[in-house]
Amino acid sequence: MECLTTKTKRRKKKTIIVCKKKKAKKKRRVIIVRTSAFRAVNATADQTVTANTPVVPVQYPNQIFDINNEYDTATSTFTPKQDGIYFIIASVSFFPDDVMTNYRLVLNIRVNDFPIVTDDEFFGANPVPTGDQISVSGILKLEKGDKVTISLFPTTDGIIVADPRGTHFEASRLTSIKH
Repeated sequence: MECLTTKTKRRKKKTIIVCKKKKAKKKRRVIIVRTSAFRAVNATADQTVTANTPVVPVQYPNQIFDINNEYDTATSTFTPKQDGIYFIIASVSFFPDDVMTNYRLVLNIRVNDFPIVTDDEFFGANPVPTGDQISVSGILKLEKGDKVTISLFPTTDGIIVADPRGTHFEASRLTSIKH
């Protein structure tokens, strides 16, 4: 028997130590869940876009890392292997064909072909020489096998610039969900 707590009593030159029984520990079930995170960019080729025509998906063909092998560079699709809460970020560098035109860009995070998170930006004429930037992010509850892509809806002709600093897509699982 081990003593969890002790009480010492002194009686007529005798020391008495009183011990309480140690409680049995509950067994814990340990589940190891592999980390999930990826980052992909477009450093390869500009993507031409047409006014009022959705770009689905935006191309991010250059994988920087993919810890759990969940990102497909051929389709620019993230498919989580575990249910969980994920932080997703996407960004596009855009250069219009006509720099004297006002235009809008709508960037979406899509899950299973449905827009879930949207950013809608207005850009005026005379953009900076490197083009304009739009980004979207969200914390989403995803299920194993969901298909996450990024889409862009421009109101003017132009290009998505192949620039890894501005055209990137990434995600990381914040926590897993037990069922």
